[in-house]
Amino acid sequence: MSFYEEVEIEDMTYLPDTQDYTYPCPCGDNFIISLEELYDGEDVGLCPSCTLRIKIVFEEEDLPELEEVEEEVEEEEEEEEEEEEKLDEQIGAIALDEPPSP
Repeated sequence: MSFYEEVEIEDMTYLPDTQDYTYPCPCGDNFIISLEELYDGEDVGLCPSCTLRIKIVFEEEDLPELEEVEEEVEEEEEEEEEEEEKLDEQIGAIALDEPPSP
């Protein structure tokens, strides 16, 4: 496999919100690799706009802690569903001229 460049992880930009590392690609887009992929042993950053790829040099112990982003999203969705259910109950109570429950 050939690489456009070998890049030290310290030279990449870390995006904590998405837990991704990026590095500028000559095509104008960015190479990208997720923190999870790095923890899984992947070391190839891909550009979504062209066929170039980079080899990423890193030590796992130097990586930031992997956060469970999926669980946070699921919790937020559950909270939103609960709020919607409460609103539906209140709307139903109003339609029946019943006082809403707290």
